[in-house]
Amino acid sequence: MAAFYKELKKLRENSNIQLEEIQNRTKINIRFLEAFENGQFDILPHTYVRLFFRAYVTEIGGDPVQGLSDLEHFINRDPASSQTVPTPTGDESPGGDLSAAFKPKSPMMKRSNLIKAGIMIVFWVFALLIIRRITLNSDGTATTVQGQRIITDHLITENELLTDYVVFNSMELTHDATPPFSLRISGKNIVSYKVNVDSSEPQSITMPGGDTKSFLFSSQVALLLNHSRGVAVFLNGNPLKNFISQDYPVRILITGAPPLIQYKYYTPFQ
Repeated sequence: MAAFYKELKKLRENSNIQLEEIQNRTKINIRFLEAFENGQFDILPHTYVRLFFRAYVTEIGGDPVQGLSDLEHFINRDPASSQTVPTPTGDESPGGDLSAAFKPKSPMMKRSNLIKAGIMIVFWVFALLIIRRITLNSDGTATTVQGQRIITDHLITENELLTDYVVFNSMELTHDATPPFSLRISGKNIVSYKVNVDSSEPQSITMPGGDTKSFLFSSQVALLLNHSRGVAVFLNGNPLKNFISQDYPVRILITGAPPLIQYKYYTPFQ
């Protein structure tokens, strides 16, 4: 039987649905859609994989509940469960001598195993402490470790966005705010961002956790956050709709009256 993702690809092709159509309707990058059909589900964090995969299955006319069930089974499969059980030797066969197989371990062997386990525990505790010290900046700000959380005061540059990240989701919506416009940014964690208000020169700002900044604008404002974890953005005092919290860069562009809000969410390029 073909893998479930191959069956879904076949269903899409038989329904004469192009990946470009799904991308246009869902705003999911076609690169991720192609990865789904190749069984490459490690291309995105698990939360986004489930969200995007459900939308993909729905668009091709599949059963999203069954699709998510197949996805979970595929991701969480245990390679060890597929190993064959060793064939019993002659001594372990019925009527043979089973005493060796079930012989209790001596106290000396148990003591040795406990000592080894204790040494391993101490080793890993020290290793974790060393890793923690390495992954902390001088001001105590955590950086990324193996693609995990990025809570840092480092400002993401345009060049880094092009080389290290890819847009995995974009959306736009209107807001009923009326001039004069004010944009307020607050964060529980330290966050760096670049803001460009109307025609003024861009400002690069590193904002400590618990701080708040406000900007007045008349026609447009562009904002590039290095992450949105614990960050809140308000337009004329109202929180922005569909603003997603994540550990990677987010770009926001607000233009016009009534304002049109455009989001671009990035994820590390793998």
